[in-house]
Amino acid sequence: MNLSLDVIGIGHVTSDIVCPFEKWPETDTKTILPGLTLSGGGPTANAMAALARLGVACGLVGKLGDDLLGRFAREAHASDGIDISHLQIDPGTESPVSVILCDLTRSTRTILLTKGRGTTLDPATLDHAWLRQARVIHFDGHQMPASLAVARAAKSWPGARTVLDAGSMKPHLPELIGLCDVVFASARFMRELTGGEDPERFMQALHELGAPVAGVTLGARGSMLSDGKRHFKQPAFEVAAKDTTGAGDAFHGGLIYGLLHGLAWDACLRIASSVAAIKCTGLGARSALPGRDAMMQFMAERQAISQEDELRLFR
Repeated sequence: MNLSLDVIGIGHVTSDIVCPFEKWPETDTKTILPGLTLSGGGPTANAMAALARLGVACGLVGKLGDDLLGRFAREAHASDGIDISHLQIDPGTESPVSVILCDLTRSTRTILLTKGRGTTLDPATLDHAWLRQARVIHFDGHQMPASLAVARAAKSWPGARTVLDAGSMKPHLPELIGLCDVVFASARFMRELTGGEDPERFMQALHELGAPVAGVTLGARGSMLSDGKRHFKQPAFEVAAKDTTGAGDAFHGGLIYGLLHGLAWDACLRIASSVAAIKCTGLGARSALPGRDAMMQFMAERQAISQEDELRLFR
């Protein structure tokens, strides 16, 4: 058992089948794809893959079936350098799967998915002694009973910080928001919670729910963060994007990377935006995730990293 993990993610774990094409298929026709990719997936799982690529020791908690896709997902996450010792396998569970249709011409993606069956974690089965080692616990709004139990417990764990990726409205998500130290949400969740497109109003709503640090990703418009006193804005970096699948997950991985190294919020946003931008240059959520050297080169070329922060990242 690994007892030196910096980050542990709890959430949705799946397999991603990525199907790229150059023209949307017409009804009752056959389309030959230029290729097809199968990888591990899931919001928190992808963030753990991003962190592992950057050299961070990560673990993953979720539930899969003992079926073909479940066995594949388990092996895929292990091969991505993630500790899967607490990834539960249940023979009575049907593993989830996502089919991602990538339009190469428009750089857009459409996701078809199943949630699986019997994949809900029982909070009583969680190993809190193992979880307590983490400096950061990351949630994605899935596995809500387990996430709420861990977020409550983490309040009393010395040095532990909790980070939530709020992608869309789910039952009990406002309660989880109030338990987490950092909440970064999607533009979709912003619209669902406030009914509008005002990021500052939205971040204030997250503060009112109890989040000390609140942020929102806005796609090509970049991202914003509020620590309750100051607002930080980060434009998106321009790249030759192929696929945006998992860009938000990569963003969370980069944000946590900066947080682990004690960087200021504006520097954390630059790292998060860099990791997300690089990810978008490849197909699927993981094929283009950068290592630390590639990330640092990307940021240096854009004058997005200070010498002081660079020293912090390499100490």
